[in-house]
Amino acid sequence: MGTLSEYEQAIPGLPRTSSCKSTTKIIPAAYMRSTSEDDYMAQPSNAIPIHYPHSRPESHGTLFGNRRGNVSFAVQSDLASEPVLLLELSVLTSSLVKQMSNGLVRIALECEKSCAPPENRRMLLREPVWTMYCNGRDCGYALSRPCSESDWHILSKVRSVSVGAGVIPVVQDVQKSGGASEGELLYMRARFERVVGTRDSEAFYMLNPDGNGGPELSIFMLRI
Repeated sequence: MGTLSEYEQAIPGLPRTSSCKSTTKIIPAAYMRSTSEDDYMAQPSNAIPIHYPHSRPESHGTLFGNRRGNVSFAVQSDLASEPVLLLELSVLTSSLVKQMSNGLVRIALECEKSCAPPENRRMLLREPVWTMYCNGRDCGYALSRPCSESDWHILSKVRSVSVGAGVIPVVQDVQKSGGASEGELLYMRARFERVVGTRDSEAFYMLNPDGNGGPELSIFMLRI
């Protein structure tokens, strides 16, 4: 695994969009829950559209997963489009939430170059398997996957949230498990700056709504 400075050299011009010293929590301690079946999704009180300057290319990123399952990361060019990237990360949702609530989180994803000429290689975001490091620790593998009906259902449920975090109660899971915590699917949605270094390197930087620091997530993707 490369050091942080090596990643930033491979992907030049990555802007610093927030403070590394923030301890603001990503997932609020309390959520506004709806009691109506039609209003199935739980949303935080601050889940309102945020308008950013458009001087740099931006994407919508969604982290979601069952509290005790692995977290998935979806990137969309707009909230109604299919993800251009959908990864299952080898870290529990609850663990990632805890790390993000404590400050800076950096995820590095590495894959090997094929023997094919550069012009014949698949697009970087189409690589199926990645070695994953979270804050320098080897976490196993992240797997790319197509957007399933279940994934799309979740993304559709949170489509109205451009920036925010919350819980979607999964009723069937609650009935099977006998406890509400087992059936809660956590989500966090934010805008990310997508920075392309070369055909073998990209990065996603989470943008903070107020521009004054806050939880930071950076994801580096490097083909080596």
